[in-house]
Amino acid sequence: MSGDDAAWHRTFGARLAAIAALGGAAQLLYVLAVRWGTVYYDGPYYNAEANLLAAGEGLISAEGLLFDGVARQTAVHPPLTLGWLSISSMLGFRTVGAHQVALVVLGIAVVVVVGLLARSLGGPRAGLIAAGIAAVHPGVWSYPATVMSETPAQLLVATSMLLAYRWWRHPTPLLLAATAGAASLACFARSENLLLLAVLIGLLALRRPGLGARERATALAAAALWSGVLVLPWVAWNQVRIGPEVAFASAGDIALTSANCDLVYEGWAIGYWDPRCRPIVGDPTVARTPTDACGSARDGFETGIFEESCHPVVASPHPDGAPLSEGDIMAMYRRQGLAYIEEHPDRALELAAYRVARTMSIGDPVALARFESVPEKREPVVLLASSLLLYATAALSVLGARRLRAAGLPVWPLLVPLVTAVVGGAITHGTTRYRVGLDVGLIVLAALGIEARWPGRTEREAQALAAPSPVGGATTAR
Repeated sequence: MSGDDAAWHRTFGARLAAIAALGGAAQLLYVLAVRWGTVYYDGPYYNAEANLLAAGEGLISAEGLLFDGVARQTAVHPPLTLGWLSISSMLGFRTVGAHQVALVVLGIAVVVVVGLLARSLGGPRAGLIAAGIAAVHPGVWSYPATVMSETPAQLLVATSMLLAYRWWRHPTPLLLAATAGAASLACFARSENLLLLAVLIGLLALRRPGLGARERATALAAAALWSGVLVLPWVAWNQVRIGPEVAFASAGDIALTSANCDLVYEGWAIGYWDPRCRPIVGDPTVARTPTDACGSARDGFETGIFEESCHPVVASPHPDGAPLSEGDIMAMYRRQGLAYIEEHPDRALELAAYRVARTMSIGDPVALARFESVPEKREPVVLLASSLLLYATAALSVLGARRLRAAGLPVWPLLVPLVTAVVGGAITHGTTRYRVGLDVGLIVLAALGIEARWPGRTEREAQALAAPSPVGGATTAR
């Protein structure tokens, strides 16, 4: 090890702490200067439901209380983000601003774990480069201010990747349990990470060299067991408190119906969502406003007012007038959304591709940023900068992928979130928030690519970093 390389190892912790502090400062500055105490989209519901949870009310729908006056059990949002915010609330910090700061704490942890992940793959310099990119990436520092689930999801996806590579090098039962546990917890931040859990764990067990068929089967069974220990109690509890209509989370049914109706198959909101797509309970024989007479979704998102007369109307499943449970509502939404897709199969496929393109910022980035800024009330310049960083890290990731392959390590664990981004975007309403896990993987690959071209990097150092270990791991991974 050269003297310069030894210095990078020796000072890594202090430098990483400094970068994480700068990243936290950027997140906090954005909160204080731009978004303090102000949230939109799902942010108000996260804030209110966390406060209800902290008050001992359980997981109650803030939307149900606000619009229907009903304390309805909910699983719209998986509980991890709500649980974290409720800790702040129990300590007396219940405001939106306090919850923004609580998520900044997790945002700092994202920078740290990204740095540790890159270090495990390419050495301390790569780790510091990755942490630096994460600290300045709008797809990292802008999310704590929204008071939604993206920051916890990024943290747990990055942790899952870190543990996955450690298991790849040293396939011990403890590391397998930790990897399955982290990926399972990521599902409790964003439910589409159920795909990440299945794909990441499955590929780890099936693709790692040196395992026999029996060892692979044992690894899969053990991972399924550990994941089930975390996931199945939540599913069972939902069956008891809500009903069989809701398994893990109910946001998917909301997205299914909101993103499939005439209002979003054409026009300004094409491929997005509109709350007027959702059916409401009432008298189906009463005439409703024709779709072509309903106002633009853009007007509704800008004003917060959507015409109730544009909603489809269905009869209540309870003739006695009993309040609807969230299970009743989600079953109604699911039927409506699936029925519309069955009536328009070709158009549904076209829009699926359209949504994926928007999720991945494929197209005019300025127009895409302006569009998404309307419903989500996020600054167009922040959304544009996030897309530009996506393009840059994706280009640099080619170099990083070569670096990993030369070291005998797989690239795919860093790209598994691409599956959740594509599938999540295709079946719902394509938004850049669905790619938060992919941003982590691309940041790490970009850092590896930059480090591979670092000025003054010696040939001997490059060969040492590229030398595979007997179990297929880089010799620098420690």
